[in-house]
Amino acid sequence: MRPAIAVFAKAPIAGRVKTRLAVSLGPESAARLYESMVSRLLDRLIGGGLAADIELQADISTDAWKSFNVTRRLQVDGNLGDRMRSALSLMLAEGRHRAMILGGDVPTVPISHLEKLLAFDADVALGPAEDGGYYAIACRRTTETMFDGVAWSTVSALTDTKAACERAGLTVAIGESWFDVDTPEDLARWPQVTVADDSDAAGIVTVRSAAANRLTHDFGKGHWSSCPTENGVLRQIRTERALVARSGDRILGTLVLATKKPWAIDVAYFTVVPKAIYLHSMAVTPDAQRRGIGRILLEEAQRIARAWPAQSIRLDAYDAAAGAVEFYAKCGFRETGRVVYRGTPLVYFESVLSR
Repeated sequence: MRPAIAVFAKAPIAGRVKTRLAVSLGPESAARLYESMVSRLLDRLIGGGLAADIELQADISTDAWKSFNVTRRLQVDGNLGDRMRSALSLMLAEGRHRAMILGGDVPTVPISHLEKLLAFDADVALGPAEDGGYYAIACRRTTETMFDGVAWSTVSALTDTKAACERAGLTVAIGESWFDVDTPEDLARWPQVTVADDSDAAGIVTVRSAAANRLTHDFGKGHWSSCPTENGVLRQIRTERALVARSGDRILGTLVLATKKPWAIDVAYFTVVPKAIYLHSMAVTPDAQRRGIGRILLEEAQRIARAWPAQSIRLDAYDAAAGAVEFYAKCGFRETGRVVYRGTPLVYFESVLSR
């Protein structure tokens, strides 16, 4: 059987969820925000190409998230350790070789982080959160004492869990770090990704120009050095599919998906599929880089491409010190070839999409 990922969620009742956010947003707004976090996470898990079955486990019965076609269960009574151990043991008892619990308040966690946790050759794999806890735990084996002595909701929850599991005779691996959304500062790091419309053209120009200027400053003139025009961006919005990642009214990142092959792509280097989508003009504004925005944009691009429907996403990256090659490889895109096109060294990348 495939692995299972259970999203642990609380019923989105005002005053019971995201109390730190409620101080600034108000209890009702904080509850609605939490409901949207879990919705966004479920949407990404279902559409992210994960080779796993997704389910939702709420703390009490709730009508929230009923539009998602996933298995629903109620968590058992007890502390967090009791509830997680019961859920993990149940999923493993169904014959699965690996089971994961994922917190509902990590709407932007990279899918690749979860895939790594599921792939570890250890009894327990923990996804560390930046606040000292952990956003996910994946297990292939459980014991009754694996959470004994853990101080929940503290900065030592991760180290306590690691120590408890090792005392219980379980091997432990630690995955990639990510953040959960608990505070207004965390909330500012959670971009919303949408398809751009005409009103976004100026913001897209600002982002792409800022990114181009930073690259030129850091690495000298290259093919990135020319800045876009608003009319050019408007044409892309109207004829292709431009995505934007925004925080409030500000656009932080963007990319474009197109069915027409860009000038630098040689299709002979890619997998033969009935339909491919081409990704280009990706940029994140310099002051928002290294916050996972590029990953989030790529995941949304993959989700949209699957629904198009298309069987692969193709792109070319400039082979230079700017880091794009390493970025796409880290995000799970496969290198398919290296060429020099009109004097520009390029690396081709592809993501073959599962349905």
